[in-house]
Amino acid sequence: MKKFLIVTLIFAMNLFAQTEQQSIELPDFVITGKQSIDVQSAQKPKAELISITSKDFFTPQYSPEELPIFFQSLPIQNLPNIKLSQDYFSGKLNIMLGKYSFPLGELFLTKSFDNYLFNMKVWGSNIKEYIPFAGYNNSGVNISNDFFISTKSDFLPGSKIRLDGAFQRDSYNFFGSLNPNEKRETKNFLANFSLKNNYVDYFHFGFDLEGDVFNVSSNNLKEIKINTNVFTELSFPKFSIGGKVNYLKQNLTDNILQDRLYNFFDSKVYVKTNPLNFINIEAGINYNTNSKNNFFVPFAFGELKIDNNLSISALFNPHIEMMLIKDFQKRNLYSNLNLDNAFVKHTNDLKLGIKYEIKKIFLASITSNIASYDNYIFYLENSNNKKYDIFTKNDISKFSLVTNFYLYNNFYGNLFGEFTYQKIQDSNNKQIPFEPTWNLNLNYSYKFNFNFSVNVGYSFLADYYSDLFNNQRINNYSNLNFGCSYELLNGLKIKMDFQNILNKSNFVWQYYKEKTFDYSAGIEYRW
Repeated sequence: MKKFLIVTLIFAMNLFAQTEQQSIELPDFVITGKQSIDVQSAQKPKAELISITSKDFFTPQYSPEELPIFFQSLPIQNLPNIKLSQDYFSGKLNIMLGKYSFPLGELFLTKSFDNYLFNMKVWGSNIKEYIPFAGYNNSGVNISNDFFISTKSDFLPGSKIRLDGAFQRDSYNFFGSLNPNEKRETKNFLANFSLKNNYVDYFHFGFDLEGDVFNVSSNNLKEIKINTNVFTELSFPKFSIGGKVNYLKQNLTDNILQDRLYNFFDSKVYVKTNPLNFINIEAGINYNTNSKNNFFVPFAFGELKIDNNLSISALFNPHIEMMLIKDFQKRNLYSNLNLDNAFVKHTNDLKLGIKYEIKKIFLASITSNIASYDNYIFYLENSNNKKYDIFTKNDISKFSLVTNFYLYNNFYGNLFGEFTYQKIQDSNNKQIPFEPTWNLNLNYSYKFNFNFSVNVGYSFLADYYSDLFNNQRINNYSNLNFGCSYELLNGLKIKMDFQNILNKSNFVWQYYKEKTFDYSAGIEYRW
């Protein structure tokens, strides 16, 4: 037991925490930690060689039935998606009513046929005013269709075809501004078609086409995004050669400026090899352009498997992150959306990590990241209206250390933890606004033998500022949550949730107070 505890402490966890990016994905090695997952999906096949273009393994996810439906500005921690066989279901209905959460509802449906998998999620939530004008209302539907072509077919054997569609909307007030009853409403339509094949010997390929329409009520702003991805790969026993091409087109219309059209092109070529069974190497070239800026840079990844459970990795990956209007709004609901887009350059990006894993039941890792940026995005208060303007800044440096662990065990319960230390500073060694130095997320759940389950979660942020001169420090963020459920009948549960139990006055964005103490109760039915 002592040896086990020592190993746990030494290899406390997570690899490569990162924000979303258009140009590249991380290696099959690390758990990040902040991402929303809307629809339960089938797991895609694992490639023979670990690739930095695949993030299936190290992006921990909530199972759909675990997704919180409480609104808060702070990104929600996500647990590794390890579903036990008895947890599978074809439908689920969840309805909750509470003090401020009134109502909340979710419906999940999933059905598999011979070569077809269907998933659908419908949801809606309404957060009442916990302080004047501070409410939030959203709803939406996601539908996914997966078609699997038989490996015995004469046409594209072993291919997977996916067709997705989604609609979501939200409505909220700028309750912390000088005009607190000013309302913003957004609508988002999304459609995606993809074709992938990793079955054909020596030749893998894929195609992805996405259309995204994002509407904002203010100024009748409409953003239309068309994104196309193509990849091919020649695969041999000990190495692979491949390439990816991504073309993104953004069209903007509103009541103030003329229509604007932007183009972004991203491409990469790479070589992957595993000269020995315990070594994986990948290297290549990235090229990005938006017609005004070009970025041409090499990247490299290496992984050494010390034994079946322990491995170390390194990733050098300068790249471009293209951010659009929708990305700005998702990051900060209360921003003025004063930029059309941003061509964020990760001029240097080096990650080093170590991971210890036991059959995806226990995992612990630690990752360091040294990076520098040009055109880095941040938000500052607009003193004229107390909303937030979007700015970019060059010569930004970052150092972070992330430890992360999870334990999935029927006897002891499920435990997830993530601790982050980071410094994101400008050339004057001043911390970038709203980038906390300390970030802690913990979650523990346990199911008793008498059909009773409990879940405890805690989030903590510290040492962050609202200005570039670091004169205005924001108070620490502390949020303790508790939930419990009891299964009355097979598939039928009664549930209770308690949010911000300590009733802390929390702010992620200055002037915009997070939800105070809230409780809700409801039912969940699975079939």
